[in-house]
Amino acid sequence: MVATGHESFTAFRDDPDTLADILDRLGWDSAEVFGAVSAEVYREATGREIWDDGATPIEPGSPPIGSAEIVHDRVLQQQRFPRLTARHS
Repeated sequence: MVATGHESFTAFRDDPDTLADILDRLGWDSAEVFGAVSAEVYREATGREIWDDGATPIEPGSPPIGSAEIVHDRVLQQQRFPRLTARHS
């Protein structure tokens, strides 16, 4: 989110559902590209890979992180993140 600019970052911080608008503007596939930025910056700053220093990558198929309640409750997801869930219906 930091890489998308201050305005996007603060909008997301204040209302996570604005991620839908941000990804519409940048393209839904851009999220993965931005996710690699932190590892690249870490490598440049330390000369080491972030994974070698104890960070744990999230593997595909890993259980979700966060409240299990929202993960399994589609109605709650739609109430909390209406724009995001509309794009994944």
